[in-house]
Amino acid sequence: MEKLLQWSIANTQGDAQAKERAGNPDPNALAQLLGNVVDDVTLMRENLKNASNPELSLENREISLDNFEMLIENLDNANNIQNLKLWDPLLNLLNAKEPSIRSLVCSIIGTAVQNNPKSQKNFTSYDNSIKKLIQISLDKSEQTSVKIKALYALSNSCRNFEKGYELFEAENGWLIVSDLIFETGKNNLLNYKLQLRFLSLLSSLLSTAFNKKKENFIQNEKVIQILTKLATQNIEKISFIDNSLNIIGQLISHNYNFNDQEKSHIITLLENLDNVKNELSKEDYKLVQSLTV
Repeated sequence: MEKLLQWSIANTQGDAQAKERAGNPDPNALAQLLGNVVDDVTLMRENLKNASNPELSLENREISLDNFEMLIENLDNANNIQNLKLWDPLLNLLNAKEPSIRSLVCSIIGTAVQNNPKSQKNFTSYDNSIKKLIQISLDKSEQTSVKIKALYALSNSCRNFEKGYELFEAENGWLIVSDLIFETGKNNLLNYKLQLRFLSLLSSLLSTAFNKKKENFIQNEKVIQILTKLATQNIEKISFIDNSLNIIGQLISHNYNFNDQEKSHIITLLENLDNVKNELSKEDYKLVQSLTV
């Protein structure tokens, strides 16, 4: 085995003389070493098993979930969550008493379903999937860091996926808009991240079929008023303003019927953007500006 190690180091370093001294490895030793390489399926199972074991230290459980998320960044591994029957134990961990565990699981969900229709379908086939993420987002006692990851998971579960949105609507997910965002009154980094996730969620909700019911939700939950208020509070953050204008632009593209109050809020926002408008997306700015003509 020591000779095999020397051969491996010499090959990695590209040292011709060292390679010559090390010679060729013993085929049997090499086969034994390669045979010990653990495949991704085994690693996924083992990491989730460790993460679910309350007898392990919190740090080791967190590391296991971090490892699991790195594995499912691979599309095939993400889809294998269903094949390996791992969605149930993952969803059970959303009830863990430790906030860091809940946060990591929400992040895993968001990563698994991101731009992945197959995993979106698999995840939303579980009765407590979207529902649990909404409950976390609306829980007054939940930590902001966990809510940020829950919104990440919700956004990716609903984006361009009709069933995801239907479940979101059926579980009263629109309450998040009016209920959650007013937690962000304090000016700190966590709340800013929460606001960004809120914008991402809004964009996802508008990525599926638009109808009168969705329009009513937007008006009843005062989405435009909240959106323009947040944008005004973050007037110096160009990316935030761009995202906000893009969402209003999405609504325009959907032929959303803006009422007079909503138009008034948008006009006020545009007036406040006068000093930074040259830094914004010209296409989105002009589209939103068309409402005022």
